[in-house]
Amino acid sequence: MIGIDITVGTGFCVLDYDIVRIIRPIIINGLTSLNIDASVLLNYQPTKQGVNENTVYFFNVGDNDIGYMGRHSTYDKEQDKLIYKELQVSETTFQVNTILKQDIENLTITAKDLCKYVKMILQSTETINILKENNLEILRISNIVNTPFMNSEDNYQYNPSFDFVIIHTQELEYNINKTDKINQTVKEV
Repeated sequence: MIGIDITVGTGFCVLDYDIVRIIRPIIINGLTSLNIDASVLLNYQPTKQGVNENTVYFFNVGDNDIGYMGRHSTYDKEQDKLIYKELQVSETTFQVNTILKQDIENLTITAKDLCKYVKMILQSTETINILKENNLEILRISNIVNTPFMNSEDNYQYNPSFDFVIIHTQELEYNINKTDKINQTVKEV
């Protein structure tokens, strides 16, 4: 073969739903172990879901690349190819919000208490280990903000929230075949 043939060999990108598939069961199992009955849903979906009582919502706020893209190449003697890798460390920020219908006659936990439990679950050693198994890490978890709002019954209710940042690596790998020969010609002008 003459010339350079570049093909994308493999790519590894952490997708939003990859993170959701890992985080959601962690929160569900943590709340179940604490005997807390609450739904755990991804917020702002393409279909309208409405407000559910006793629910933990979470969604992707945004992504941030850290530093510059790393580049590294190695020669594979067996395949007679240059393997060229590009790596980018990224942060993905999610926000958690909780809604809990308050029963004035039977006060147990508040929406903020539910939010605190979710925060503690995400900071647990078990969560850290599960994330590491999936090449993810929690970089930081913010403080809880307890925002009041007027519900559909004209009563005050709270919608506490916090952000958590997952750090992960995106990777592309290119295979570059070797060049056997270069033909060079010089032409007069």
